[in-house]
Amino acid sequence: MTTIEAINIVIGSWIVGAVVMPEYTRFAKKGWVQLLYLS
Repeated sequence: MTTIEAINIVIGSWIVGAVVMPEYTRFAKKGWVQLLYLS
């Protein structure tokens, strides 16, 4: 893998992350609450 490819993958994942993050954080919070509640 070249440096350019690596940079493109990182930037692409950032863009996807920025779009998905609100949903993910909401899901993660629910997951953490359930984990803490069950433990």
